[in-house]
Amino acid sequence: MALAREGVSVSSIHAFCPMPLEMPQLGPEVFSLAAPEHEERQAAIRAMLRTLEAAVRFGARAVVTHGGRVELREPARLFGRRPYRSRLSQSLEQLGFIDES
Repeated sequence: MALAREGVSVSSIHAFCPMPLEMPQLGPEVFSLAAPEHEERQAAIRAMLRTLEAAVRFGARAVVTHGGRVELREPARLFGRRPYRSRLSQSLEQLGFIDES
């Protein structure tokens, strides 16, 4: 493999790789493997299979992917000072990753 000849190793690949041509926009969140819509789920499966093939071809030991999306009840900034805050932002604040003062 050309990468190995050049002394380059691939430890992980971020899905989707290669970027699917049918993606309406760039980014890993465009297709979801957990989508309720059959067409989106099938597109995600096709893209994930290509990603897994690329991981094998490049010798990657890990594939990074997103499990799905979580819809917020209120379309607020996740870390903002709006009345609704997600459990994630509350947990991050408790752990000291967010300073609300």
